[in-house]
Parts: sequence; structure tokens; C-alpha cells
Amino acid sequence: MVEQDAVGRAQGVEAVGGVPQGAEARGSSGDPKDADQQGTQGRGEDDRKVKFLERGESDQGSSRRRSLLLSSDSVISSREAADSLFEQWSAGDRSEESVAAIIDSIPALAALRDRWAWFNYCMYKVLLNKVSRVAKVGSTADELTKEDAGKIGSSLAFSLFCNSSPRAAVNEWGLQFPCVQQFEEVYPEFLHFMVRLTSRLIRDAVWGLRFRVCLSALFGVGEMATDVMVAVEFFNQKHLVFGFLIVGMVGLCLFLQFALAILQNYRLGFRRTLVECLVILVGLRPALDAYRVSTAKTREKGQVFEPLLELMITRAIEMFSESIPGFVVQLAAIASGLAFSTTAALSLAFSAVSIGIVSAMFSYEYDVDAKSRYCSPSFYGCIPDTAQSRTLIFLNMVVFSVSVLFLRASSLILLWLISVTHLGLYLTVDYGLFLLYKVAMGDFIYWIPFPRSVSVFTSMSARIIMKTINDFTATLDCRQPIELGGSYWLFSTIQAFLLLPISIILYTRDFGSPDVHGWSLWMLASISISISVISLVGVLYLIKGEYRRTFWSFTTGSEYVVKLYRIGIEEEDDFIRADAVFSNNRLIWSTIDGEVKEWVSSNWRRWKKEKPIWLDAAMEASIPLDMIPEEDRDVTRKKRATMSMEEKIKVRQMRSTMNFKKILDMKFDDDDDDDDDDDRTGESTGNLPGDSQRVNRGSSKVAPST
Repeated sequence: MVEQDAVGRAQGVEAVGGVPQGAEARGSSGDPKDADQQGTQGRGEDDRKVKFLERGESDQGSSRRRSLLLSSDSVISSREAADSLFEQWSAGDRSEESVAAIIDSIPALAALRDRWAWFNYCMYKVLLNKVSRVAKVGSTADELTKEDAGKIGSSLAFSLFCNSSPRAAVNEWGLQFPCVQQFEEVYPEFLHFMVRLTSRLIRDAVWGLRFRVCLSALFGVGEMATDVMVAVEFFNQKHLVFGFLIVGMVGLCLFLQFALAILQNYRLGFRRTLVECLVILVGLRPALDAYRVSTAKTREKGQVFEPLLELMITRAIEMFSESIPGFVVQLAAIASGLAFSTTAALSLAFSAVSIGIVSAMFSYEYDVDAKSRYCSPSFYGCIPDTAQSRTLIFLNMVVFSVSVLFLRASSLILLWLISVTHLGLYLTVDYGLFLLYKVAMGDFIYWIPFPRSVSVFTSMSARIIMKTINDFTATLDCRQPIELGGSYWLFSTIQAFLLLPISIILYTRDFGSPDVHGWSLWMLASISISISVISLVGVLYLIKGEYRRTFWSFTTGSEYVVKLYRIGIEEEDDFIRADAVFSNNRLIWSTIDGEVKEWVSSNWRRWKKEKPIWLDAAMEASIPLDMIPEEDRDVTRKKRATMSMEEKIKVRQMRSTMNFKKILDMKFDDDDDDDDDDDRTGESTGNLPGDSQRVNRGSSKVAPST
């Protein structure tokens, strides 16, 4: 399943931190041409180039080739340049002339302007940040006109609007326009610079951070409010069973979110954990997650998950415990003859749309993520790189998930109307066979790195949760080997198409009701199945052809992770190797445990001396202590304990009374400043300014998927 090819892995990689370590982007002479010549000579141990090429393209055009092995100083420099440009732009008259003057004061940008006279105008359009139609400009930088440069600059706003994170937006923008990749010949840290700049721009845009936070808060509060309103309506109508079911689902959702917040933040102290739980209690968790992802925050020392993965897990919890069960219960209430009120209709629509969007977001966000594509090119990268194609695929995924939701919910309700025994028998057999299948394939242990003592229990819980979500949404990302796998995903989807017709046959033949006509059920089934098939065919047609095989692959999670580790060996890439194993449960890669331990032991001293960008504090904390050389083990253990205590002390110093804005800012703004200071003094903080968030999932999600 995992292709061992460097061109494939390099597809869509952003110029961001947290990636492999290696040579400089230019030749020793500083001439961009030297970098081109070096890049065509292959990769030596100390001079490895990573191509910024799309999968399937030939190794042509060295302008699209760059080094990902940037020093901390170069990353900090690119961040300072972005801050300087943004602050001077904000304080000035925001004219094209002022942009030219600002660029003159920043040497790295002035070099780009000296190479291409239209660069000032391109950056002027970027800074205006006005959403407009994406232009089609295929010219190289040397052939570009000023008008075309303006179109390219204006197109970034659309990518920023359509993506949840600045990194994904810059990556999409860079892949659409060849000239953007040519900028790296002169300024190797250009995409680092752009990620930081867009992070600042999105804060001030009308449709940017505030809009996303408010919209997320609206969805979070709105869904809970409609559920409560429906529960009250059930109680008023004396339908206590349905009312208590809704209340129980909301309670289960809150409980699971509290558990996630405790798992994620308990090492940061009681105060921080309490604040996170209070945010959940008032229904503002989606807003907080949107803030963290939109501002490109990274995982803090002591936390388990990256912000993007934490957001996805939170959404998965909401779907599993509230949205999907709530939709089924309300549909069952309607099918049993209860009045179809406006409140019920609103809640039903809210749940369906929310489930469809979240399901599509699972697949979309991780497929376009640069690190996902870098670490797992054979699975991630199926979505094309143009904004129009991405929008069409996202809409198709939303429609597909909503239609599958209706198919599965209708099937279960018909079985319930026949008898509870029929429903219970089906669910028992379905889930039982799934767990047996995972055990038989040697793929039962879930990827999240839980302690060995609880891995069996947590794996069973996680498998059941993810199967439930996939059954009702057919989330494309669930076909990943460390989730359900391609073959089971396909089986589950076909089962959804067939289950409703079978349920209708059983219902109308033996348990028919005069209130429900068979022809109306068949019409609903025909429409739902047709919409599902059409939207799925649309997705398969729009994605890149080489990824269609992932929809029926039998690769297991263990095989997947081990292959990724082997790719890291072949590519001489320590980042790929480390991310493949240390982001996953140790039991999954137990077959290479000794090999990994030997690799860490033999390279630990070198890593600590060279301080590669990928070995941030979070990655270092993921390495098991028993794999660290014995002479360094005690020092590392004490350092980890000290760092955790520092985090706790910092949080406890916060004021006990905070408004929502302070909650959002309580950690992040201070972290940004601390990172700058620590990096300048040579200390490794683990969060490089403007770098890409390290994904917490085997290779891809490296952490959602799912």
C-alpha cells in the first residue's frame, strides 16, 4: 500500500518546520543555480533534497525542488520578516507604494523583488486579502506579467477562506502556481514566511478568525440547544423514553469530552484542565478548537494530541454520542407516529448537516495536510490541488455522508419497528463480526499510544466508536489501514446500500402497517441510494486515479506503520521513521521494537547535538525512556518531569477569573514569545515559530485521519 518513492512522498509538502533535517537549499556559492545542480545529483547523507513536486511528475524544473532541512535561525528569521511586513502594512496607508517601501526594508523580500519586478504587486494583492475568483495562471515566474502576478496574489485569500489552517491554504496556493515554488530558489524559507503571514492576515479578515470562531460556537451551541428543545418537547408530550434518550446522549457526549480534556491537559495542571472542562460545559468547545487550528497552534509539552487531531476527536465524540444517535431517535419518533414539529425538523436538519460537514472535514483536512502527504503519499494526496476541484470533492463528500446517514438510520428504524429482537440481533452480529475480523487480521490494537495496560479496553472502545461513525457517514478517511481499512470500508458502504431494501422487504411482507405504504418506502430508498451512488462516483471520478485502490486495500495497520518506517530507512529520513512509530501505539510496531530501540540508541547523542527541527519537545517526549541510552536516561527523565512542572506552575499563575478571550489567549501568546527567546538562546522549546504542527497519527495524522 505504501509506495517507496521519493517523488510521491514530496507531494504537497509545505515549507514548514517539524520536518527532516539536512542540507541548505542553496549551493555553497549562494547562487540558486548551484542548488539546482546539487538537487539533480541525488541525495547524499549530508546533502538530501526533497522535491516540491506533485505525484507523478518527472524530476524536471529544479525550481520546484527545495530543502526541508532549515535551521532554527532561518525559521525564526522568516517569522520575523512576516511580522515586520504585516505590522508595517497595518500601521501604514495600505497602498501599493507603501508595500514597495516595506519590501525594500526586508532583505529577503527585496531579493525577490530584484529578481522579479512584479513581486511588490503580488504581495500587495496578498496583503489586501480580499476573496476573489481563483485565476488560472500557468506561467513561470520569468514569463509572468504584473497583471498575472496580481491574480496570483489575490488567489491566496480564496485558499485561506476555504481551508481551516493557514498551512493548508499556503500549500494549496503554492501547488496551483509554479512561480510560487520558484520563489524558494531565492528565498528558501518563503513558504515558512507565508504561513506566518497568513496566520496574521486571517486574524484581521472579516471572514477570518472571528468569523470561524463565531460560526463554530454557533454550531456547537445550536446543536446542543436544538437537542434540549426536542427533549423538552418529548417530555411535554409525555414521550418519556425519547426524552430520556436525548438527555442521555447529551450527557454521554459531555462525559466523553470531559474525559478527552482530562487526558489531553492533566499534565498541565488542575487549573488548565478545569478551564478546558468549563469551556465544554458552556458549549464553546468548537469555538476554542477553531481558534487553535486557525491560528496554527501546536501541541504543548505534556499534551497528547495536536490541536487539529484534538478537534477531530472532539467532533468524532459529538457524532458518536450525540449527533448520530439524536438523528436516529428523532427519526424513530417520527416513524412511530409522533407529530413532526418545527423544532424537530430544525433539530433533524441541524444534525444531518452537521454530521455531513464534520464527516467530510475529517477526510478533507488530513488529505490536504502537507505532513500527511509527506509521510504517507500512497494514502494522502488523492484530492487535487486546485481550489475548484477541492470544493467539488468536499461538497460531494458532504452529500454522500448525509445520504448514507439517512440510509443507515432508516434501515435500523425499520428493523426496530419490526421488533427489538431483529434490531438487537443485527447489531450484535454486525459488531461481533467486525471485532472478530480485526482480531483475525491481527489488527485489533488501535493506533492511539495508550499505555499497554489499558490498550485492549481502549482499542475495543475506539474500534466500536469508529465503526459506528463510519457506518452512518462512510467517512472516506476511515478506509485508512490504521482505522477500518479499505476493504472493510467498502464492505460497510455496500452493506448500507443493501440493508435498506432488505429492511423494507421484511417490513412490508411480514410486519407491514397500513399507515406506511410500501411504494413510498421504495421511492425513498431509490432516491437515497441514487444520491449516495452518484455522489460516491463523483468523488471517485474527481480524485487522482492512483488512489482509488485504497478503497479496497487489505493492508493492516501494523503492516502500514512498518512500511512507513522502512520508507524512512530507504530515504534516510529520520523524521519519517520517528513519526511512523512514536505517533502510534507501541504494540502495533512490536515486530520492529528492537530495531527501533537500536536506531534511537545509536543516534540519540547526535540528535541532541544537532537539534534537528523535527525533534521538538513534543516528539522527544514521545520516545519511550527505555529506548534512550542508559547514561542519558536519568537526565531525560528529570528533564521531562521539570518541563511538566514548569507548565503546571505557569498555568497556576493565571488569574482564576477569566473571560472567554483570556481563555483563548491564556497560553498561546506567551508561548509565541517564549519560543522566540528560547530559540535565540539555542534552547529547544519544541515549538518552532511558524512551523507545521506535528501530526499525531501514524504517518499521516500522522494524525483523522479521523
